[in-house]
Amino acid sequence: MDEALSFTSTHLESLPDGTSPHMSKLIKTVLDLPRRQNIEILAAREYISFYEQEDDHDETLLKFSKLSFRLLQIQYIQELKAMSKWWKDLGLGSKLPPFFRNNMVQYYLNAVSLFMEPHFSRARIALVKFYVCLTIFDDTCDRYASLPEVTSFVDCVQRYIC
Repeated sequence: MDEALSFTSTHLESLPDGTSPHMSKLIKTVLDLPRRQNIEILAAREYISFYEQEDDHDETLLKFSKLSFRLLQIQYIQELKAMSKWWKDLGLGSKLPPFFRNNMVQYYLNAVSLFMEPHFSRARIALVKFYVCLTIFDDTCDRYASLPEVTSFVDCVQRYIC
């Protein structure tokens, strides 16, 4: 992979100056952050913008891709609303001390990077709820537990999982 990256980087950087500006921008973006390291939905949105600037783009395809992206955004927003409601209904935000982390949006972006497709909605929600619970356990252990108590707790969890 490193050899392929080196080879393509060398050849793409040496393209003639006649290359269109948006093509040069796409090449620079891909060289800076390879697609395999990018969140898939962000790469799709970036490609929609790139395709829109192409001279021979298909207008129908462009409309459908923008519509599909917008519908996916709406679904993501609805899922975040549902998780925020879950957190409020749980009532832990007001009961926990202020040092507890509330990184639900960060956890959700992590889940989206793993499960982008619309039909993985339940997986995203379950993963975020798991991260939130894990964070509460982690913060509690960091703040209140001694090393022997944490060791005992970890042993208990490992026995349960295995």
